[in-house]
Amino acid sequence: MTTVEESRPRVPLDPRVWAILVSIWLGTIACFGLFSFWIQHNQHVQARKAAAAEARSAEQARAIVCRLFTTILDTYQESPPATAAGRAQVGAWIQVYELSRCQPPR
Repeated sequence: MTTVEESRPRVPLDPRVWAILVSIWLGTIACFGLFSFWIQHNQHVQARKAAAAEARSAEQARAIVCRLFTTILDTYQESPPATAAGRAQVGAWIQVYELSRCQPPR
């Protein structure tokens, strides 16, 4: 048993068809490139916005903590502690105040 294969002659494509196919291929590659660039740009913008929001949040938290420390230290200024333990406690609060970079420095 032998198999008979039909061999059809290959018809070369017209150069205009090749040009259209290459143009479609290049257009597709360009669209994917632009889409990729757009996605990457949006990711960078979102990362910058998130970093700015985190910095604002950290600054607000620091301001709240500094206000608390200021209130505590102002209370000790109005009525200074009489004992050594009380003075040590004020010193510890001042150290925490300074470590928190609160203004004005004490």
